[in-house]
Amino acid sequence: MVSPIFVVGAQRTGTTWLANILCNHSNVAGIQGGIKQEGIHESAFFSHLAGKYGDLRDPNNLVQFIEVFVNSDHFIQSGLDKEIFYSGRPRTYQAAFQIFMECFAKKQAADYYIEKTPAHSLHLMEISNYYKQAKFIAISRRTIDQIKSISRRDRLTKGKQSGGLGKMLLHIRRIIVYHTYYKHIKQLMSKQPDRIMLIKYEDLKNSTKETVIRVCEFLGIDFQAGMLEQRYRVNTSFINNAERNDVLSVAEERLIKVLNPLFEVLPYALYHLGYKIKRKLGGGGRRKLPPWFFFSLREQYGLTYNADDNWKRYKSQLKG
Repeated sequence: MVSPIFVVGAQRTGTTWLANILCNHSNVAGIQGGIKQEGIHESAFFSHLAGKYGDLRDPNNLVQFIEVFVNSDHFIQSGLDKEIFYSGRPRTYQAAFQIFMECFAKKQAADYYIEKTPAHSLHLMEISNYYKQAKFIAISRRTIDQIKSISRRDRLTKGKQSGGLGKMLLHIRRIIVYHTYYKHIKQLMSKQPDRIMLIKYEDLKNSTKETVIRVCEFLGIDFQAGMLEQRYRVNTSFINNAERNDVLSVAEERLIKVLNPLFEVLPYALYHLGYKIKRKLGGGGRRKLPPWFFFSLREQYGLTYNADDNWKRYKSQLKG
């Protein structure tokens, strides 16, 4: 039996770094590589794909799901053949993901497989109820630092952002999204504390080896020195501290610091209800796939956007 490991947490909190460290373990299989060159690939499976094509017991729905997923970067980088789905004939999305990742882990002769998609933080109860052997590693970061990082990334990929009131409202939305993720994470911690571990980005940065050893102990795997090797480009929004210090104005930082503790004390039920309403209004399972989902195909056929080019040029400047 291959055991799943899911790395979760809000965007720009170190999920990629942590997942890449775990992928370096000889007994852990993770899908890495590709054009973005940041290592671990996100699947967006439970956040965007699950339910999108209806009941998989319908052959037409199953074919739609298979033909879309096998053209994603995540599947392409696995090196597997789509025959695994046609021969396995999964009747649910959860079973399809299990077939896929177990085949990949067996190909790598590994007893564990790892998946990292930040948005899966919102689907932890669903995932944990289906994958009884799964364990979850969540990573958090100071809210102000997470918002700085995501603001810088969006400025690079989307160009000039709105100012004044529009910018303040955007920061409020980012605070809400941040706490929505961690309210769901803490809900699983309260229900199944033996299956999830929450670490801090600051601890991973300042005491990397000690933190990774604690993670390994939780997962039941031995620590290996090679896990700490940096094999992929650092996934950061900043080249230097000057960029980090200049990304927010004094007024923006003050707003975030004042509102953050207020949103932090709101109950999980409120965030969960808000997320369900958002999903309902947004079309439920018909969510648009992320812009990076077909990155390889878009590159192959010249369907890139300026935002992709801006981001790639910036990434080429990053050290490490």
